[in-house]
Amino acid sequence: MTTQSATISTLSQQSTTYQSQLTDAKGNLMSLQNQVANLQSQLTNENAAFQTQLQQKIDEINQKIAEGNQKVADKQKELDGVQSQLNAANSKASDLQQQLNSLQQKSNHSENKNSDLSNWITHYKMPKILKHMHKMF
Repeated sequence: MTTQSATISTLSQQSTTYQSQLTDAKGNLMSLQNQVANLQSQLTNENAAFQTQLQQKIDEINQKIAEGNQKVADKQKELDGVQSQLNAANSKASDLQQQLNSLQQKSNHSENKNSDLSNWITHYKMPKILKHMHKMF
């Protein structure tokens, strides 16, 4: 039975060795699991900080966009006012041009009448007046 005792002793030592190695491996595994948990926690914290910073940047950009949109709306309102004034001025200019054209037509008509009157006086009336005056003197 010595062989059997030796085998049992060897197996007992191997069992103790394996048990020690298993305990060491469990300790290493626990240490690695703790490291993973710490890294995940750090990653979560860093991710949260990054997301906070990113959200702040997004909010700043959105604020600038809103301010830009307001400026565009204000400028559009100014442009609409200027366009309205321009339309009114163009309408007034058109009315004045129509009045000027009408006055030019009346002036041309009056000049034609004056020319006709002048021709009538020169060709018809003056000779009679001169003849009449000649008879008087």
